[in-house]
Amino acid sequence: MEKVSLTRDEFYEMVWTTPTSHLLKKYDITQHKFIELCKKFDIPRPGIGYWMKKANNKPVIRKALPTSNKSGSSIELYLRSEKEKRSSNKVGSQLITSKKTDNEGFRYPEKLKNPHPMILETKRCWEDSKAKGYNRDRNIPHLSIRVEPPHVKRALLLMDTFVKLLEKRGHRIEFKYHRPYAVLYDVDIELDLREAAKRIPKPDAYPTFELEYTGQFVMMTGKYSIHKEWRDGKIKLEGMLEKIVDWMEAHAGEWADWREQSRLKELERAKEKEQHEKMLARQQQEILSFKTLLEDSKKHQEANALREYITAARAKAIAEKKSDKALEAWVTWAAKKADWLDPLTNSPDDIMDQKL
Repeated sequence: MEKVSLTRDEFYEMVWTTPTSHLLKKYDITQHKFIELCKKFDIPRPGIGYWMKKANNKPVIRKALPTSNKSGSSIELYLRSEKEKRSSNKVGSQLITSKKTDNEGFRYPEKLKNPHPMILETKRCWEDSKAKGYNRDRNIPHLSIRVEPPHVKRALLLMDTFVKLLEKRGHRIEFKYHRPYAVLYDVDIELDLREAAKRIPKPDAYPTFELEYTGQFVMMTGKYSIHKEWRDGKIKLEGMLEKIVDWMEAHAGEWADWREQSRLKELERAKEKEQHEKMLARQQQEILSFKTLLEDSKKHQEANALREYITAARAKAIAEKKSDKALEAWVTWAAKKADWLDPLTNSPDDIMDQKL
């Protein structure tokens, strides 16, 4: 394979201009190793949703390359050959190569040593189940392991190594809904290990078959949207653990990215809905204010018409020499009613303002 040497600045530029899935396809590197390189050379990576925003021409923020004493270092990568690209198993936008996974820093142990707490809890669950039967404590967090007694030792060692490898990669195991889950990038992937069995026909008995266990292990990772079974074959599960974790990381990363995109779209929809509701509220307020303006204008015109009438009535009474105290009292009363009606004066009226 052809080797490529990049400076820290060149690698940083590549990380922020090319999606990780494309880099994994171009270079002979796993996602885990890629993340380790970024950490080793202190190179920030785009967050979830970055590439979707960029693809939709939305504003994105690029994290600046921090100063480092490794600025003069060279980062070496190997280009994939066309043959390797064709022989790779494409999974979504990520790749899992058909060749043996790089085991640098990872060695499968020969025996169970310093077992993980989840392994100890699994043993405790088995003992509790054996002692209490159906009355066992179902809240004991335990791994899902279903194998025959002769293969228990292998199963515990396998799962102990697998759990520790996940934690080494920065992930964790959690017990939820009475089931064990690997949590990668806040995505839950259900785990299950079982021993495969064959159905042997029993023509003269019910049920019509019995199970014959084969000693072949089957590991199930995920369920529904993220799901794959891994079986013993030419390569045992012990030799596939890093490949399994690579697959889980790829799918969990894609799922987390999709979930983040959905969250951002939901936020955008909520923002648009809020803006629409604000516009409707503003429009309704404008209509109410305009109606009030029209009503006040009409009241002002009516009040002025009243004042003209009061003036005319008083003038007529004076001309006819019918002016007296009763007339002046009426004029005062009528003027107050006009001032009460006119929104520009808005004078109070003890009687008119009372609610009946």
